[in-house]
Order: sequence, then structure tokens, then C-alpha cells
Amino acid sequence: MPKQKPSTEEIREQAKAVIYDYIADANRKSDISKLRAFKEATTLYRSTIPKPTRICEEQKLTKPSLLEIAENRLAGEEKANLLELATFCQNLKMVPKWYAANHYHFKYKGQVIVYLNIGDGIADLSGLYEITLNGIESANMEKRLGELSEDMRAFYIENLMYCSACNPKHDHERSFVILGRKIDHVCRPWGLSFVNPAKTDMENIKKFVEYKISLINSAE
Repeated sequence: MPKQKPSTEEIREQAKAVIYDYIADANRKSDISKLRAFKEATTLYRSTIPKPTRICEEQKLTKPSLLEIAENRLAGEEKANLLELATFCQNLKMVPKWYAANHYHFKYKGQVIVYLNIGDGIADLSGLYEITLNGIESANMEKRLGELSEDMRAFYIENLMYCSACNPKHDHERSFVILGRKIDHVCRPWGLSFVNPAKTDMENIKKFVEYKISLINSAE
């Protein structure tokens, strides 16, 4: 007798389990395969939801505030950390702007520095948010990293945006040498990525945002 295919609900629950296991894994940064499994799970989870674009179409009209989405989708430390970062950015004259379902960005003098993604744009996925920082352009990376403290250089390299195989057309085997260290499977060496960052990570994120602003101001 052929094995029965899992139902849509079973697929959704299996994907959700992978997502939340990733969030809870303290060692997730050390294994690129965990990131890819997490991204595959969010894509699979989204595919099981009827009318996956509905939330985006609704939000195009309503443009919900970041605070509204954070209140509805996050709780505890995750919500506190995200709102702390949002307040920090707003104090630096950067206002969160909606650009996709549960996605916001902060611009400084026309340049996006911070992207926020709550629940991967999935209406019923709570307790998850991601931060992406526009980092240092590759042409000046060695010079700029040399301007940072040793701790901030380590923070930068540890949180590089690695390839999650989100698009089969992308080159998944790109490698870069940064400060004499060969790093494989990098999506883009000028991007930093965080999933539910810890309080210590958040403090370094704020330091890096300040550094990016200083680069923009010095270029004027």
C-alpha cells in the first residue's frame, strides 16, 4: 500500500516545528545547514496558507505601524528588543517605513540601514522577527573593518548574511577573504543578518548603525 501523503495541516506543523527549533537553537549560527532548513521551512509554511498574498494586499491599503505589528506578533524579550531598536533608530531621525507584508525599513539620508521583518510576512506566525543590516561595501571592507574594534570586527564576521539557497539561480558557492580569513557560502559580504537577536547582539547592532551613520555623514 503506497504511503499516504501528509496533509496540508501536517506539512504546516512540521514546517513550524523546524522554524521554532531554529529560533530556540543557541548554536544555530555555527551551522549553515540549519539556516537553509529554516528558510526552506518558512517558504514551505507560507505555501500551505490559502491566498498567501492576501496579507500584503491588505497592508498596502492600511500601512500598519511597526508598533501595531510588533504588539500583535511578538511578546516578552523579542518585542522589547525590537521596539528598543526601533526607538533607537527613531531617535537618530530614522522612521520605520512599511514596504511589504510585516516588513519595514529605516533610512538615513536616503540610504536604507536597517530592514525589519516580523513573522516573515506570514499572518499567523508569531514570535519571530529578522533584522538585516546594510553593512560595508566590499570595495572598502578591509579598510572599514580596520576602523572597528576587535570585538566589532568579530561581531561583523559572525553575523554575515550567509546563503540560504533562497533562489536556485543564485551562486551558492561564493567565497570571500575578509581580514585574511576565507569565508564560504556568503550571500553578500556587505550584509548582516539576525533572527531573534539576543540582547548582547542588539547592543552591537546599535553600535554598527551608529557607525554606518558616521560613514554616511563623513561622505558628504
